[in-house]
Amino acid sequence: MANNPNYSVIDDTPTTPPGILVSDYYKNDSTYSVYRSSGTKDWLMIYTMSGKGGVRVDGQEFTCTAGTITLWPPGSVHDYYTCEGTTWEMVWCHFIPKPSWMEWLLSIPKEKAIFYAEIDDKSNQSAILNSFQKVIYYNLNLLNHFHQELAINALEETILLLANYTHSQNNSRKVLDPRIKEVIEFLTENYDKKIIISELAHHVSLSPSRLSHLYKEQVGESIIDTLTKIRLKKAEGLLTYTTRTINEISHETGFKTPDYFTRKFTEYYGENPSTYRKNFSAK
Repeated sequence: MANNPNYSVIDDTPTTPPGILVSDYYKNDSTYSVYRSSGTKDWLMIYTMSGKGGVRVDGQEFTCTAGTITLWPPGSVHDYYTCEGTTWEMVWCHFIPKPSWMEWLLSIPKEKAIFYAEIDDKSNQSAILNSFQKVIYYNLNLLNHFHQELAINALEETILLLANYTHSQNNSRKVLDPRIKEVIEFLTENYDKKIIISELAHHVSLSPSRLSHLYKEQVGESIIDTLTKIRLKKAEGLLTYTTRTINEISHETGFKTPDYFTRKFTEYYGENPSTYRKNFSAK
């Protein structure tokens, strides 16, 4: 891989605020570089349309050319940049996956901290790129009342197309353990209730420690992390599309107190619930 002359461990690029979905199109010369020593709080996916980019994730190096797609989870130390003497044209997306997407994400070839695939035929390249471009179109089309929902649906299509392509290339697909799948479904349906790990473990016939270990191994985060993200996603929707008070939203989404809800929301989205609602309404 060509070295990035602009790379420096002291150049820590701010991350995009982790909303449900943030996406865009970039075309940058070799002065372009991004470095994040703590990774991001959401997932990041980049599809290369043309040119050449370099990606380092947790010490691993990858080259991105036309048809290459890279995808890495929260917390992965990374930098990426346009290779010297080239222009890197790409579409990118920061997102929080629905719990139901985890099995599809697990089917994508994984090299430690990063998913990396080279789409080697024009038909699949076109399908995945078209779907990815719909993500951007809908996400930026703020005049459409359902722009975010349409963007999420397009992103789901993109991930499914990618998972289907890689499954066709590699029949040794990794399948989510049915007990972990059951836990994810339970969390999704009961996010507003008090969740006790020992009771959840008993429900799927595992010990609490075995469940916690297996869940982290398969999903990449703890049960509590997943539950908190589900609750925050539900809360974001209520803030955006209803007039319910902060207290009501806190109660409806399973947070212990309004203060705790506000703290977790601010920690994750970078602004408190009231400000988030105000800024969304002003768009």
